[in-house]
Amino acid sequence: MDLVLIGILIFLGILLAVFVMFLFSKLKGKIEIEIPKTNFSSGEVVNGKLKLKLRNSLSAKKLQIGIIGMRKTTSYNNGKRSSRTMRVYEFYNQIDGEKTYPAGEKIYDFEFKIPEDAGSGGNKVLNSAIKSVQLLAGQHSRVKWYLVSNLDISGFDVSKKMRIYLG
Repeated sequence: MDLVLIGILIFLGILLAVFVMFLFSKLKGKIEIEIPKTNFSSGEVVNGKLKLKLRNSLSAKKLQIGIIGMRKTTSYNNGKRSSRTMRVYEFYNQIDGEKTYPAGEKIYDFEFKIPEDAGSGGNKVLNSAIKSVQLLAGQHSRVKWYLVSNLDISGFDVSKKMRIYLG
């Protein structure tokens, strides 16, 4: 077998595994997040409703909601483009604790304050230095912000990720 065929088979295996994980998480239930707007500032209060819809009762460690910042860095070197994504910020607020969550739909009201350092991706001085180095190295990066919620269960969590804008 040549290397190209092995690479294709590995890629297809990974793709299948991701699909199966997605399918298993959806079979357990889903989370919906309702918020009045999607643009926020650091220090602002986020409030809304979280709808947890479960097909069966599930034992879980916690139900939480929060924000994450994902920095995507794109580099150009000798005409080749490469990208890398890494989590640069995360903050979670626990909504409910360890228990058996019943089947059906339950609505939770939530409210939390976005930490003051969230808009900077965690560290303003470090981010300024990173941008300077990236400019010199021919790189470009940006941080995308998401409101995330998950029911922490064994196996595949029930989760939701929603894009928000933080400025």
